[in-house]
Amino acid sequence: MGVLTAKSGRARGFTIAGAAAHVSVAKDNTVCGCRIAMTAVGSKPLMAPEAERAFVGKMFEASVLDKVASLAVEASKPRTDVTASETYRCQVLGILVKDALEASYKRAGMGKDEKS
Repeated sequence: MGVLTAKSGRARGFTIAGAAAHVSVAKDNTVCGCRIAMTAVGSKPLMAPEAERAFVGKMFEASVLDKVASLAVEASKPRTDVTASETYRCQVLGILVKDALEASYKRAGMGKDEKS
């Protein structure tokens, strides 16, 4: 079972960064599927395929989550504008990716035992 979770950071009505995650969890609690989408950190919405692949087959642990979020940030292409700097957008994006992955993982894991 997978669950989509979206998170966004806003300032003065403008989105600084946004992340959505869909995580599927196997019976052994490892990640068996992952999709990460990002917005406001490029000229169009972006996916993070390298980060997605890095999460599959892993258990949900802080070190894994840090690596996956880092890879997602590397895939982004933020620009500095009047709302936020490139550096700040990357910082916010890393937090949002972690939050979205955690929420989606927890939600997916909660429902997996119900399907027998």
